[in-house]
Amino acid sequence: MNSRQLLRGSLLAAATFAGGCSPDHRPAPATALEVAALTSGCTAGQPCTLTIPVPQGLTPQAVVLTGTSQLKIDDGSTVLAGSGFGTVANLGGGSTSTGVAARVGNLLSNGPISLASNTQVNGSITAGSTITQQTGVVITGTITHKQTATDSSRQVTVTFPTSAPPINLQPGQSQSPLPGSFGSVIVNRTATLSLSSGTYLFASFDTEPGANLRLDETAGPIFIYVQGALLHKGTEIQTGGDGNLFVGVFGSQAVSLQSPFRGTLVAPNAEVDLTSQSAGFAGRFIGANVELFPHTTVTALSAVIPPQPGDGVSPTLKCVTQLDATTMGAVFGYTNTTGANVTLGAGPHNLFSPGDADRGQPILFVPGTVPIATFQTFASGTTLRYTIGQQSVTASASAATCPAALSSALAQLFTDDVDSRQLRQQAVAIVANPNFSAWLNAVKSNGAGKLTPFESAILDAGLLSAANADLLGDPAGLTAAQKARIPAFRAALFANAAVTQLRLNGDALRGAPAAAPCQIVATIDGQQPRRTFGPLAPQPGSVNAQVQATGQLAAIENMQRTVAAVANGAQSAALLAAPGLYLEAYQPITSFPGIQLSGAVPTGLLSAIAGAVVGAVIGAAIGAKVGGPYGALIGGAIGAVVGGFTCGADPDFCEKIIGDDSCNACSGGASDTVTCGDDSCVDGCCSGVGGFMMMRSFLTGAGCPGGSATCQRDFDCGAGLFCVQQCCVDPQTIAGLCPNDGCSSDNDCVSGNHCRFGCCVGPCGVNGTACTEDPAPAMCGAPSAACGGGAACFEGCCVVQ
Repeated sequence: MNSRQLLRGSLLAAATFAGGCSPDHRPAPATALEVAALTSGCTAGQPCTLTIPVPQGLTPQAVVLTGTSQLKIDDGSTVLAGSGFGTVANLGGGSTSTGVAARVGNLLSNGPISLASNTQVNGSITAGSTITQQTGVVITGTITHKQTATDSSRQVTVTFPTSAPPINLQPGQSQSPLPGSFGSVIVNRTATLSLSSGTYLFASFDTEPGANLRLDETAGPIFIYVQGALLHKGTEIQTGGDGNLFVGVFGSQAVSLQSPFRGTLVAPNAEVDLTSQSAGFAGRFIGANVELFPHTTVTALSAVIPPQPGDGVSPTLKCVTQLDATTMGAVFGYTNTTGANVTLGAGPHNLFSPGDADRGQPILFVPGTVPIATFQTFASGTTLRYTIGQQSVTASASAATCPAALSSALAQLFTDDVDSRQLRQQAVAIVANPNFSAWLNAVKSNGAGKLTPFESAILDAGLLSAANADLLGDPAGLTAAQKARIPAFRAALFANAAVTQLRLNGDALRGAPAAAPCQIVATIDGQQPRRTFGPLAPQPGSVNAQVQATGQLAAIENMQRTVAAVANGAQSAALLAAPGLYLEAYQPITSFPGIQLSGAVPTGLLSAIAGAVVGAVIGAAIGAKVGGPYGALIGGAIGAVVGGFTCGADPDFCEKIIGDDSCNACSGGASDTVTCGDDSCVDGCCSGVGGFMMMRSFLTGAGCPGGSATCQRDFDCGAGLFCVQQCCVDPQTIAGLCPNDGCSSDNDCVSGNHCRFGCCVGPCGVNGTACTEDPAPAMCGAPSAACGGGAACFEGCCVVQ
């Protein structure tokens, strides 16, 4: 018995004597010193992590006794496993010693080893230090001199309550608490504590001699977590299982097992004493200093290990591709065998290395196999490791090469180009505009009490992006000081509740990969704002002006074409390699019920809230082509808020997205009215104008000029053409229709009219001359009721919806 054991014994004896306990009763209430000794450990009310150390390359099942500092096998003691002898390990720098005639299996020790006479090592020795042998020592295997690394990735985190009901059973009493949290536990002699399958949290745990601890493991393992001290002197009675018990001790007080124990005990911060017992012990035992007392046997049982983050999910590597001379890309997937969704935030059990652990990879893993889940870049000549749970895969140049078509699709989605750089500059300019933050703050202020948590969070994401707008430009142009701010900005953005929710929703789309491309095409079709010709002249330099200018860029059209082409092509699965937020940008707005505010808000419409999700289409497209997944996530967050202005600039567009925005798969042509109703079957999806107002003539009321094609969105037309009033035209054609009303700026037009594509237009047709829309040329004010006949007032004219 060492000095710590003597001190502990004297403390308990002194406490017992001072309390004046009789043979039939517990002592008087414990002293403050005793209570502190019993309950000290991790801090209540805060997450506490218990690490289960094992030798690297082995599993917890492989080792019977593990010390993280010292290991002692006393005289005549034996460690068994199956029909042979069990492995013991000391992963610390302290000594490992065996007593006379001790018997073990494989022995691993980083500290010095001392083998007493007649010790039997029925296996090999891995020694990180010196080995001292007395006479009669038998070593049946080899001796290897090297350090044994520790695998500490197996962890369990619990939070002990700041207060919980204690359990104090006097002789003859019994209690069967359901799984849950409790204070200190004392079970006196002849008392019975019955526990069933589940998890229990105890401040301290003490079973006295003659006490009964009944463990019903019929429904599965029993997990017991002890915040402070553990003393076990009672009788363990197990039913429905064989050692299906896990006990984790967070405290540093010595753990004394003074009666038979069957299960797994982990106390990495404490001394673990397996005292002399003729019946011995069964299970696996881990402690800082582990001592197996003389003439005692430990027999291995299958180790019960708490569920680990990522259990049942494993990463896969599909292929790699060379993006350019210095950059490679890797397509990673995963397999989830649990049969249920697994949520696993980026961190120790879901990370990439080297570099940023969180690169926008999935945090929601759907059941089954998803071969394409995330696309990541890394420098040529290096490797990139992806870890989920306890398993990893590594991408390198020697991995399988992606098929040519997939490589081409990935390059289109994840390589920066002229269009993406232009849109990035526009996005940064919008977010950096001081009016942007002021407007968001006004929304928050006026929406106080009416904003949902998601709405508040998406506004916060916008404000966060605005505060860090200078970090969103070309990465090559950032200063050292700006680069130093990126980690904190990234962390805050990833922690935003709305960004996380959008990311989770996007990850969920991977569960139906066949439907994702259809959804993307349908969303692009239905969520593109119309080219308006009304009096929407914004104030120069305003956020509205910047957004309208962005909407007129050919870069948006080009990028939309790229995404649509990939979605419709044989390599549409490449879209699933985008981050969850990128995918979420293409989900129907109806997936966010109740997103509209109750009552008026500053914009008078859905503001940035509903528009946020729609705007992510633009934002994600920006990000997807500027620096890969990180850019997509940032771009999505920016575009999410920018989208509110797009919505505000076109009320009918907002009316459209509030309505039916879902993707219905179809197989027929434009006449597939059974599936699509009033819409048409385009690219395998129902697509149409839905609730848009039908503009049945073009400026002069003569229909599409020059026999040009009809359209619903820009990419129905050829390059350089725009979809204006449902006709594919170019600016020169529009200007040609206004020989007497051509313009280069609003100054060339009469009052109340504005220059659009080289033509003066206003509330009533070209330069305010007439209303020519069907069914009747009627002018109107704001109320649609002034039109009648099913028409509505739009840009000063009555038009049929």
